[in-house]
Parts: sequence; C-alpha cells; structure tokens
Amino acid sequence: MSESLLSASPSGPAREPAAFDAVLFDLDGTLVQSFEAWVPALRRAYALAGDEVGRKLRLPSLSDLTRTIGVDAERGLRDASPELSAADLGVLLRHFRSERDALVMHRGMAWMPGAREAAKAFREGGARLGIASYCGRSTLDSCMVEMGLGELFESGRSADSAGCANKGDMLADLLLEFGTRSAVMVGDRHGDIEAAHAVGLPAVHFRGGFAPASEGARAEASVEDLAELPALLARRTRSLDAVLDRLQAALPGGGVVALVGALGAGSEPLAAGLAARATWRGCAVRAEAAFEADALLEAARAGSGGVGSAFAGSGPAASGPAASEGVQQLAQDRSQNWAPRAGELLFLYGPGAGLVRPQQGLELAVEAPAMLRQRRLRAFEARLEGPEHVAALLAAEASGDVGPEQPERPWLVLDGARPLEPYAV
Repeated sequence: MSESLLSASPSGPAREPAAFDAVLFDLDGTLVQSFEAWVPALRRAYALAGDEVGRKLRLPSLSDLTRTIGVDAERGLRDASPELSAADLGVLLRHFRSERDALVMHRGMAWMPGAREAAKAFREGGARLGIASYCGRSTLDSCMVEMGLGELFESGRSADSAGCANKGDMLADLLLEFGTRSAVMVGDRHGDIEAAHAVGLPAVHFRGGFAPASEGARAEASVEDLAELPALLARRTRSLDAVLDRLQAALPGGGVVALVGALGAGSEPLAAGLAARATWRGCAVRAEAAFEADALLEAARAGSGGVGSAFAGSGPAASGPAASEGVQQLAQDRSQNWAPRAGELLFLYGPGAGLVRPQQGLELAVEAPAMLRQRRLRAFEARLEGPEHVAALLAAEASGDVGPEQPERPWLVLDGARPLEPYAV
C-alpha cells in the first residue's frame, strides 16, 4: 500500500462513531428535576398512611426526605423512618407511589439543566440511550411522553419492570436489549454508582443532583454540569485513537491484532471500539471472536491435551501429539479466518484469542481485576448463555485449555478496568 492503513483523514462512514454504544441514565435528580413532585408526595403519603394505620406517623426532616430521592423507595423510607414496622412501611410506600404518580401526571416535571442537550448530542452521535430508575412505570411513561424523553431515549426500566429486583438488574437488562457491553452509567446517587459497578460498567457521578459530592467518591469521573458529559466521554475516543496511531506505525499494511485477556476483561468492547474508529478513518477492518465459545469448549473436552496443547507449535494450525482430531480440525478451520485480507486490519478477541500467533500482527493484553471480570460475566454472559456455560468456560480457562490469559510479551497493555480511558494518552 502506498498510503498508511490508518489514514489521518476520515474517509469511512460519514458519522463519527460514538465513544460508547450506550449511555444509561438515572431519572430523578439526573435527567429530571423531581424535587417538586417527590417531597410533596412524601408529605402527603405520611399523612394518608397515618390515617390508615390509625396513628400519626412522624414526618422526617426536609433533609431526610430529600435523601430518599433517587434511591430505592422502600430502602429510602426505611432509612428515613426506621421506627416503622414492615406493615406500616408497606402502607407508606403504597401511598407514596400513588401520590407521586398523581403529582407527576398533574404538575409534570422539568429537565435538569444540560440534560436534554447532552442526551441529544449522544443520540445524534449514534449512541443508544436508556433509563434505569426506581420510579414506577407510570411515572417513567409519563416522563417519556409529557417531557419528550421518548424522543431521545429508546428504552427504560423502572421499579416494577419484570425481572428487575434492583438497579443493577435494570442496567443488565438494558445491556441485553441493546446487545452491547460498551456502555456507561450516569447518576447522582451512590446507588447509581453501585449499580454500574455491579454489572461492570464505569459510572459518571452528576454532582448537580440531590446527593452530596461524597456519594460520587467511587465513580470513575464526575461532572457539575450535564452539558460537560459529551466532552468527558470523548476521553475514550482520544484513548482509542492513540492506540490506532501506534498501530499506524507498527502495521502500515494491515495485519492481525489479537486482544488477549481473561474472560470478562473487556476485550470485545475494546475490539469493537477500535474497529469502529479504524473504519471511520477509512481502514479495511474486521472484528470478530477468535473462536465460537461452544466450539472451543467442545474441542477442549475432546482430548486429554485440550485446546491449549493443540497450539503448542509456532503457527495457528499447529498441533501437539495429544491434541484430539476435533481440536486439530477446529484449529484448521479457524486459522483460515485469521489471515487478514490485503490491507485489512483484523481484530480478534474473546476466549482463545491468546492462542492466535499471527506471523503478521500484534498481541495486545487486556487487563482487569478478577472481581470486575466476575461482575461482567454475571451481568451479561451468564444471563445470555446461562451460568453453566460461563462456569465451563472459566474452568477451561483455569486449566489452560482455552489458551493463556495474557500474552508473554504484549505489544501494548490496555486497562479493561478503565473503559473511559483504557490507554493513557
């Protein structure tokens, strides 16, 4: 090729790819100003619940009432009124939800400053938008229609969404619907950050909501104004571009880039992100799993040597003496796809990517702590493929049957625990 594979001038798709496939938001105190509906509903609910149980209930202070906004309503009311029995708490919760829904329908709610602009920028940039909120479905639907959230946000989960016992479940469900692991969560409460981390997502804390700044201590980043979000998430774009700039020098004519990491380290969204950026630059690109997981597991079980021994030689189709016929056939079949076309950049990821030893290519190590990887596996793969399938893959990985977790001498190391900036610029 006379020109570098990674052209500096975009000549691929007209629209630049989004930093993340999906941006997920909390509702109360993040997207909408709900104070005027939440606090009056709470005061009315305490009065009505007292009438029903036959005694006046203690009304918490305004600061205690405000702390219930944006968290699970049952948990928030229990913290605000620890003296209530479970039965009385249930009565209070029922009245609160009814009053809140009625006030939302009657008064409506307003966007938080900067929220509409940020959502519009993400949507125009190609990201999919979702909402995870502890509000009721009727409140969420009302906001979607009356406030126009539905014009920008394509899906949402609420406290009464099927199969969603907590906000982490809501986020996992949205990831499955959107079909991606490339996402970020934005919220104002510590529960939003906990939910994001429970499913292995990065969290951005919105300091302009109801919670004190201290609640965002564990978030990967924070913003005072939601209008700052697009520029903040662009850090990922700059990080991926820095990797591609290095690839420009190392593979000017194309080749294989194997992203090697343990299960759940994040090699797939990184491969997809790099491929999208490279395509936008005008490159010929493919990004695909090195192996189909089912085929890899079947081959690993087929012989005493397992998949790992089948790749003891120098080339991708090499096989050791203990390799089963199935493993040899799998290696032969997949090795044909590991050869990049002329001028093509081929990103390989997933289980078994460490078995790829390209003659013209590079190995990138994707690292992430074990706890984070387990969260990601539970949140996505286990829901999608079943826990037994994931357990089998983990066992094969631990035994070395699906190849090494990390290359011995990686060309570059990417931090799978820092999706906002996997490679420091």
